[in-house]
Amino acid sequence: MLFKKKSVQERLQLLIDQLKDARIEVKLFKKRVENQIKKYLKRGKTPPGTLLAAWKISDVLLTTIDSSVISLESAQMMQQVGEAIKEATGAVSFDKLAGMFKELNNNLMNIGMSLRQMVMMQNQLVNLTQSISTNLSSMMNEIAGGTEQLLPEVLESIGAEFLEQLKVNDPELYDSIPEEIKRKYTQSSGE
Repeated sequence: MLFKKKSVQERLQLLIDQLKDARIEVKLFKKRVENQIKKYLKRGKTPPGTLLAAWKISDVLLTTIDSSVISLESAQMMQQVGEAIKEATGAVSFDKLAGMFKELNNNLMNIGMSLRQMVMMQNQLVNLTQSISTNLSSMMNEIAGGTEQLLPEVLESIGAEFLEQLKVNDPELYDSIPEEIKRKYTQSSGE
């Protein structure tokens, strides 16, 4: 055998690294969209729905990536615990070792299926985020097409969420936004 099969630990680390790389790309994408939205607001104009939808999608992707990385790091730690048990019990009889692993396996069996599904989903997420970074213009066109189907109330809700974050992160810009834009978004959020 010329090629050694990658260990579970190596595969988990590869996924974690890919997700962290994708996170950087999505974060940059989100920052560009935020800046475009802010330009509209600085000019006293309502930002287009495509930008608001792109901002929300990138926000959800970042949250998903972060929770996926945490999950994979937890799986990696469980794998390391298994390896440590294996090393620590190396001198113990095979029967005891088999019993310990059987018990550990029973405890982790429920997690295994969820982890496999999560890894598959994370692979899809990695592919999606890589496509965002390599083809932002087509992504914006795709988002633009999708926003035509969104109800105005949904876009207004996203706008209200953006303004709430802006109120905290950039109060000076928030204060300079015309009241009619603030009212448009705060009415939809029920404030």
